[in-house]
Amino acid sequence: MKDSGVVARIGALVAGFGEGLTRPERKFLSDLVFGILCAQSSLLSEIARAIAPERQVKAVWKRLDINLGKYDLRRPYERAQGAMLRKVKENYLFIFDPSEVVKPYGKKMEGLRYVRDASEKPRLVKDEKTGKFKEVPVLRPGYPLRVAIAMSPSGDILPLELSLYSTGSEDFRSANEEYIHALEDLVHKTRHSPTLVLDREFD
Repeated sequence: MKDSGVVARIGALVAGFGEGLTRPERKFLSDLVFGILCAQSSLLSEIARAIAPERQVKAVWKRLDINLGKYDLRRPYERAQGAMLRKVKENYLFIFDPSEVVKPYGKKMEGLRYVRDASEKPRLVKDEKTGKFKEVPVLRPGYPLRVAIAMSPSGDILPLELSLYSTGSEDFRSANEEYIHALEDLVHKTRHSPTLVLDREFD
């Protein structure tokens, strides 16, 4: 059952970030935000179970699935990101730690390529040249993720970036270019020079 106070706060949040969206777009955004918070998951099936009565779960899942490919939510995403960036100060740490989202059953998804599955322990494979065993990551279909947060001196966390890309897209050049472009954009928007903390994957 939806808590009226939570629904009201989400409504205010969506109203702020969803300015200029149509009513169906705002409804879709509200369902996503509420469903993700309740389900603690970004899976549409879990979101549908969190926001719909049991007898309507399948219908709500279908509606969300159709709307996910129909509506462009970049504007509210950028507004939400902008609100976080305005809170960043010069003494904050800018932490950039790329990850992956694995879609082992998404064989027909656009631009799907193999990525590391961090939930699985690396396999031990014998190197034919040296005769020694080395760890090799488990690869599954999926997408790389750009992940960035800002952390205050007191340890408060601000989410800044969570977006995926495809190494199979026509405009893909390199992972470094994907990371650096996102970093430069975020740092530019803060109008500061925060201390950067980069994952070891960076050159």
